[in-house]
Formats: sequence, C-alpha cells, structure tokens
Amino acid sequence: MTDNASQNAQDTGPESDPELDSLLHAVGEADGDVTGDDLDSMFSAAMGTVEEDEAKPAQWFRSRSTLVRRVMAIGAFVFICMMTAIAMPPPDWSSVQEPRVLLGMLALTVLFGAAVVVATRPLQLPELPRWKVVTLATLSVAATFVLAVTVSGEPAAGPDHGSFWAHASPCMYMGLLAGIPVYGIARLLDRGTFLAPLLAAAAAGLAGNVALQIHCPMADPWHNLAGHASVALVFVGGMLLLERFLARTRA
Repeated sequence: MTDNASQNAQDTGPESDPELDSLLHAVGEADGDVTGDDLDSMFSAAMGTVEEDEAKPAQWFRSRSTLVRRVMAIGAFVFICMMTAIAMPPPDWSSVQEPRVLLGMLALTVLFGAAVVVATRPLQLPELPRWKVVTLATLSVAATFVLAVTVSGEPAAGPDHGSFWAHASPCMYMGLLAGIPVYGIARLLDRGTFLAPLLAAAAAGLAGNVALQIHCPMADPWHNLAGHASVALVFVGGMLLLERFLARTRA
C-alpha cells in the first residue's frame, strides 16, 4: 500500500530539471570534496545573480502585483488617448460622436482590455491554450479592418489616386507612434506570460487605432484601411518577424 502511494506520488510529481539533476549528480560524484566553504560560495554566487537581476529597472515593474501592472498598462492607453484629444483633436468633434465611431472605439477598447488581462495573468495560473491567445490577437487585428470598412462616407481618394499614400501615410505613422509606448510598457510588465509578445503587439495596434479614431474619424474606407487598420497589422506582423529572427539567432 505504501509502495503504491509512493509510486503514485512519483508519477504525479513535477518534472525534473535537467540542469539541477546534472548539478546534483556532479556534487554526488565529488567524493566528499565539496566543503562548507564551497557551498557558501555557490550560495553567494546564486544570491549575487538574484540581486543583480532585482537591481534592473524592469524588475521593479514586473514585481508589482497583477492589479498594479494592469492599471499601468491601461493607464498608458488612457494617457495616449487623452494626449491625442488634447494635442491633435479632430477637425470636428461631432464626427467623433457618431454611433459608428463610438461603437468602434468601444469594441477596440474592450479587446485592448482583454489583451492586457491575458498578457498580465499571474504565473501561478494555468496557461491558456495557444488557440485562445492566437484567436484574441486575430480578433484584435480583424476588428480594426472591420471598423475601417464599415463607413458610409464617400472616399476622398481611391486606391488609384496619385496622392493616396501621401493622404493615408501620416495616419499610419501617427498610429505606430501612439502604439509603441503601449507595446513597450506591455513588454516591460511581462513576467514571461505565454505568447505575451503577440498580445503586446495586438494591444499596441488597438491603442494606435483608438488614437486615430479620435484624431481622424474619417468616413473613407480606403484611407482607413491603409492608414488605420494597417497599424495593427504592422505591429503583429513585425513582432512575428522579430521573434522569428531572435529565435534563429539564439539557435
């Protein structure tokens, strides 16, 4: 009975760490040559590594509670929206108050909040399935495209218009600039959450789009696709390319 219980405990126990097993095996084969001074030296080296890591500025942000980290990320989003409204207000505030624009910004804000909540999940909780995280990021990008085409106004410049890119590119650049701080803060607050870079990129794209809706609520589907929705696509696509490049350099 006892042997069976012990066997079950071993079967259900946590997986062993190869590096730790290797270290313990090396210590076990030392034939008593490891002294107390050696152990003290190993402990001091380990503590030095921990203290060095804790001294890094990023560690202060990551050591905050889950609630505080979420408030920081959402606060950055609110700050960017407020600064956009103050420094770069729309030509006509009545255009921002249209139901289409308000509902669109509400949908993007909800998706932003969901991305932040998932990206800052406590590590002690089980990881979400990969498909759920990817679905959330995909919905975030898709929502910006849906918002871009659900307009009723006449296009100011079609895709063949000579000045089309000059007309749309300023909005794309502005959206990227508005989203970069959100991406940086989301990565700064990340404790190693599963697929956190993807969620940070999606959140940055959403933040950039909300800022653009405040600054430029234009009823032009071509402009919105090239100048607004492209922001989320650039963030997510750029992040995937960067992570793939980093993975190859580490290999």
